[in-house]
Amino acid sequence: MQILSIGEDVQLKKYREISRAKEFFKIRFPHLNNKPTLSIEENKQVQTVLWEIFRSDDDIYQRAIAGLCLRCYVSHRILITCKTIPHIYNVSAENLFRYTDLLPFVLNDDGTALVIVDSEGKTQYILNHHDGTNRAIAKGAEFFSVDILQRFNPNLGSNESLDNWTTRLTRQNQEIKSFLWEFGLATPSDWGYYVNLFLVLYLGFF
Repeated sequence: MQILSIGEDVQLKKYREISRAKEFFKIRFPHLNNKPTLSIEENKQVQTVLWEIFRSDDDIYQRAIAGLCLRCYVSHRILITCKTIPHIYNVSAENLFRYTDLLPFVLNDDGTALVIVDSEGKTQYILNHHDGTNRAIAKGAEFFSVDILQRFNPNLGSNESLDNWTTRLTRQNQEIKSFLWEFGLATPSDWGYYVNLFLVLYLGFF
């Protein structure tokens, strides 16, 4: 399994092989090892199993590795989403910035740390596998990939896929939104807010 790293690797789009995530996947899903691509149903099943391990398994190391597998997957979807953002604002936006300018805001996870979250899914912790201790990640320094997983729940009635969830949260990322505002560009969610505000203030709706 691969994850898109940060720093210079973001600009060069270099992928880092995460061997322990790859081995974990092979053990958990032996029937899928030789398949080059997964069906929608297989993909959803894998995501659900990994998410449940990540959030509730008794073995803290297993939780961290399952989360690492999901972080690898999420990093690819973040990249795909960032590639689409300049096109939302037509060709002129491409002259202002490139999608690679957005990557450092959301690809701050190089896959080297083992990360778990608390039972409420609110705090990220770095796990030291050697002694089983963990330390909380400071506010503002959390991994965006883990933040996506913290706020995702495949068992909710909406049935929103992890792909769609990642796309939505990437587009709503506050640092990306602030970056776009520097060019006078509002995100779709911002426009929705201003439309509603206009309706309230000037048309008396709601």
